[in-house]
Amino acid sequence: MRKERLLAGIGSATSFHYSCFLRHVSCFLVREVIVIKKLLQLAEMAGNRAFLYRMLASLYLREVCVEQLKAMSELDMQGVMKDMGLDLSGEFYQHPVEQVVEELAVEYCRLFIGPGIHFPPYESVYAGEFVAGGGIKGLLWGEAAVEVNRFIRECGLEFDASYRGLPDHLGVELDLMGQLAAWEASAWSEGDAGDARMAVELQSRFMKDHLVKWVPDYCQQLAGAARVPFYREMSLLTKDFIMIDMERIEELLRLDLPEIKDKLSLAAEKSAI
Repeated sequence: MRKERLLAGIGSATSFHYSCFLRHVSCFLVREVIVIKKLLQLAEMAGNRAFLYRMLASLYLREVCVEQLKAMSELDMQGVMKDMGLDLSGEFYQHPVEQVVEELAVEYCRLFIGPGIHFPPYESVYAGEFVAGGGIKGLLWGEAAVEVNRFIRECGLEFDASYRGLPDHLGVELDLMGQLAAWEASAWSEGDAGDARMAVELQSRFMKDHLVKWVPDYCQQLAGAARVPFYREMSLLTKDFIMIDMERIEELLRLDLPEIKDKLSLAAEKSAI
């Protein structure tokens, strides 16, 4: 009888330890799943930010082309733009594409190129106190242009061979943020929190040292001068997005996620996650 009790005791202890082990494993797996889900969400958010930065960059760098306008005219894209705050008038979509493209080209030249009072989209021009009324204070290839060029090289990036503009063009600065956000998205998707944080830190530096110092005021003045709804809405969207994204970046820097490599691809295959 004593032997049976002794064996039963061993069995109970083994069962107890096995149950504790399962609970620990279960808690560990739950934590892993939660972190993986969070990383996937961060990757998606960074990818969306990269898309918006690049879209805005293309609209400042050059005149809107027929292909861009046709893409914007699609119902799905109209919904996306409305969600982003780019709510264009119905007339914008009702006129023939060629007519709208021509009107936008004229407005683009009037706003960004001149002649007359215009708004050169270069940080060097608006470095320091913003000059109201479209007056020009700074000079092209100022200190801001040198700093942006240095930062781009620091990030390991180079200009496309076809680009003949200046480093501190608003379109270039937005495209740079889009590239850094894309790097961040790739790192999150691979579970590399270290590389993702590095990309976020670079975004934070560039945002504080450059974008927030001149883009909001510049875009506010641009919106006030725009005669076509497209450029008015685009400039206001740019201003709001920059301010919101600055807060979002600071929130990302406060995250403390462990590194999880080689697990997200497996997690993506499991529909339960």
